[in-house]
Amino acid sequence: MRVRLQTVALIGVAATAIAVAVVWTVNTQEEGRAWTCMGNVYALGSLLDMYCADNDGRYPPAERWVDSVRGDLRDGSRLKCPEDRSPARCSYGMNAELGGKRLQELAYLTSPVLVYETRSPGDNPYGGVDDVVSPPRHRGGNVYYVCTSFGAGQWVRPATPESFQVRPKR
Repeated sequence: MRVRLQTVALIGVAATAIAVAVVWTVNTQEEGRAWTCMGNVYALGSLLDMYCADNDGRYPPAERWVDSVRGDLRDGSRLKCPEDRSPARCSYGMNAELGGKRLQELAYLTSPVLVYETRSPGDNPYGGVDDVVSPPRHRGGNVYYVCTSFGAGQWVRPATPESFQVRPKR
């Protein structure tokens, strides 16, 4: 009888350890996909900043932004969030208010969003705050790339609706 109790206890401990390992593995995989998404958003935002630097300080038209930077990508994997299961080419959108604008025309006090996770994936997705994926694809929230005053950017989580609005410099 004592051997049976020890066996049952041992099986219980092993089952608990397996359950903890499975949960840890799943959480680690989810976090890895979120980091991949952040890396994608940062890479796309950086490509748009480089495009801007190479084109007289002007961002590409929002309607063709992916096509404008596609040649600088090694492959198309940076265009897709690992959590996006749609067949669309791109999971990220460009802030439509920044399309075709020059850096000098933008007010940077609010650090406007340049690239964001969109709920309308496509070939060249663009839009604004109403187009942000909801609910977020990742546990920590959506990922955004914001402009800074010197033409470089940074990724942030989460962005406010006001950060999509671009106000002309006065």
